Amino acid sequence: MRDGERLYVRVLGRGEPCLMLHGFGSNGRSWLPFALPLLHRYRFVIPDLRGFGESHHVPLAGDCPLTTYVEDIEDVLEALDIASLPVVGLSMGAFTAVQAFRLHGGRRFSRYMHVDQGPVIRNDAAYAHGMMGSAQSAFFARLAALLDALDEDHLALPYDHLPQAIRREFWLIFGEFAALAMSAPSMQALIRAVTQHEPLSRRMLPLARWPVYLHIARAYLERDYDLREGFRNIQVPLTVLIGGASRMYPPEGQRTIAQLAPHARVRELPGVGHNVPFEAPRVFMRELRTFLAA
Repeated sequence: MRDGERLYVRVLGRGEPCLMLHGFGSNGRSWLPFALPLLHRYRFVIPDLRGFGESHHVPLAGDCPLTTYVEDIEDVLEALDIASLPVVGLSMGAFTAVQAFRLHGGRRFSRYMHVDQGPVIRNDAAYAHGMMGSAQSAFFARLAALLDALDEDHLALPYDHLPQAIRREFWLIFGEFAALAMSAPSMQALIRAVTQHEPLSRRMLPLARWPVYLHIARAYLERDYDLREGFRNIQVPLTVLIGGASRMYPPEGQRTIAQLAPHARVRELPGVGHNVPFEAPRVFMRELRTFLAA
């Protein structure tokens, strides 16, 4: 990367390239079930974004994680000598793609599939459909309290040296966040149960550079992300997949994308939560094939 760090990137298959960007708390492996059946026709470029997967040890540069991710994508595509390609983004990966359109018009993207990500994070008097909808205020207050409890000395500690109370709150907050990605109450209960059992929860997230998660959370909390301008900048073919039962980003907010980008092809999936590929894999696979063949 331009700051000298090294990013882990999977490049699989042959044919037309396609970039796939994962969400928060995930990594590039989450795309493999959908990429592997298509390797005979497409070449997939699947990075683990800084802080996640095999790129967990890569520190974030600057105050805005989304901008750092956009710069990394530019550097990856430059290194691979790819001038233009379609991109698929889910959640934070989708927000990263829209940030690229906001910053420079998505100059390397030939078309874009946007999966369950609203255009605005924080609610205000004029917009009530930000991250977590009506549950945002209570969740953000709890997250802010955790961030306030962590000073520079805490952030310099290995995870295992943190006070037990901080570690417990970290996992309770992450568990609540991860549960919101699912629509089924049984899956939500399972995720909350796993994240309250630390030996199991540690298998979900690498913790060698644990402050990276809070760096991203602080950005979402404090930077007042509003990427409606980014959607207005999208001039390439755009597919939008909305989880009709998404609790992470209320469908009402995501539907406004059709007003920001009138040429978008919008499909809302009834009963499907935030993690569209996981909850509706067959539908997502059909949509991916259609998108790539366009």
